[in-house]
Amino acid sequence: MSAAVRLRGVRKRFVGGVTALDDVSLELERGRVYGLVGPNGAGKSTLTNVISGYLMPDRGEVYVNGVKVLEYHQAVVEAGVVRVEQHPSLAPGLTLLEHLALLYPTIIPRFEVVEGIAEEVAGELEVELDLRQPVEKLPISQLRAFEIVKALILCELLWRAGRSPVLILDECTAYLPLQQKQRLQAYLRRLARRGYTVIVISHDLPEVLELADEILVMSGGRIILKAEAGRVEIEELMRKMFEEVPAFEFSGERGLGAGEEAVLKIENLSVRDDRGEVAIRGLWLEVLEGEVHGIAAIPGTGEKELAECIYGVRRPESGRIMLFGEDVTGLGVSEIRRRGVGFLSDDRILDGLVREASIEDNLTIGSERLFSRGLLLDPEKRRRIA
Repeated sequence: MSAAVRLRGVRKRFVGGVTALDDVSLELERGRVYGLVGPNGAGKSTLTNVISGYLMPDRGEVYVNGVKVLEYHQAVVEAGVVRVEQHPSLAPGLTLLEHLALLYPTIIPRFEVVEGIAEEVAGELEVELDLRQPVEKLPISQLRAFEIVKALILCELLWRAGRSPVLILDECTAYLPLQQKQRLQAYLRRLARRGYTVIVISHDLPEVLELADEILVMSGGRIILKAEAGRVEIEELMRKMFEEVPAFEFSGERGLGAGEEAVLKIENLSVRDDRGEVAIRGLWLEVLEGEVHGIAAIPGTGEKELAECIYGVRRPESGRIMLFGEDVTGLGVSEIRRRGVGFLSDDRILDGLVREASIEDNLTIGSERLFSRGLLLDPEKRRRIA
């Protein structure tokens, strides 16, 4: 049986000399689910971008179902590659139903046809979709679920057209509740039995091990491990993922600029996540003036809830937050910002930017006090600040 995906000596470098793919050669079989894991910057998304025609390699060749991949649309139509990106890629003003109608290019949109198909697929995944609402009015969780549903529908169309779909899911289950994740896993296994090839990128190692037939570990732009999922342990995956990262030892000495004053004290803090579950339980932390603290965590184990709570986005369940000796527990974002706290979210699309606004707007939103006199704004001063 010929390979569903074949890469031969693929190399990809970006501006600045970063080698994202370092002479990667790889073969993936039809009818299997592959878990692609590795640290941030390992080359996982670049690899799947090359397979799906989003990017062209600087050197080497990519074949999918025997078709040499030359560009994105050809990869979809001729080779059968369907990819769900990390962040929803949807037109804000269109409804979900209108996005689906684009899969059926007819003079008069066949809304009733695509609506029935979407409801059938969503029902199997136990996902509720408001198909007649525009994208800009829907939460990220529903948009993520919709993009998965849309990809599954496109795969079905390609299957009926005689293609053997290669479905790539790039970190797209993060917003799904556990029950929907389990339904999706069962759905993907059924697709693999039909002859689909599924590639799942995820930082959730237990989830990947449960779903995949085979695990691919990337580091430094190379595939450093290819193993059957049932024969590898999480500890081995973690070791392989990070064994090439230079190790260092912490001396325990305070930085030269550190003072004696605690600028941030967290006392017995508990915080709930969006599902109402306790993400942080009884946390104590003290940061002295001039110190830099790093918090290492497996993604999704409370690190974002902690940052949001300190910044005033999320209220604590219990405990106390002291900032520069002042109790700021429960204060909102504007009050916390005014006291000198900044926050850079991990989700640049959902939390980090107002995409419809200008760069100047994004740089100065929330800092109006710096370029205003009462109710009047000073546009020139605002521009200089930006």
